Amino acid sequence: MYKFFDEKKKTIILRNPSFNRPWQFVMEPLKGYLLLAKKQFEKPRKYSGAWNFGTKTKSSKNVKAMANIIVKYWGAGKIYVHKESFSEQKNLQLDSSKAKKLLKWVPIYSFEKTIKYTVEWYKRVLIHKEDPILITKNQIKEYMRESKIS
Repeated sequence: MYKFFDEKKKTIILRNPSFNRPWQFVMEPLKGYLLLAKKQFEKPRKYSGAWNFGTKTKSSKNVKAMANIIVKYWGAGKIYVHKESFSEQKNLQLDSSKAKKLLKWVPIYSFEKTIKYTVEWYKRVLIHKEDPILITKNQIKEYMRESKIS
């Protein structure tokens, strides 16, 4: 099994550092699914079908950029590029234009803010031993406030 983080050395191990991924805060697609559920309840025929809730168009960042932001917000760490070749798609991006057009759904968190909030969650749970449920609830409340969802 491939290990992506060496806890003892605080090293992030990368397979393909130049590959692009659509990094997204977990609340972004959840907001989309909740909006969709409401619309499907109101008008099931109109809102049935396939939906994507991804990042903004052309906002994918490479794996190395994400790892560098993690190290920045973690406050320490190293990045190591694994030499073994892995077969993966070089660029990943979802087409969320349907959700944007019909649901008026758009992601609100930037790439950096997404990584910052994710690292904050892990630091508070793993290092400071804070309650993960409380931290999660607080991040949900903050996201909802910033999304103007009540």
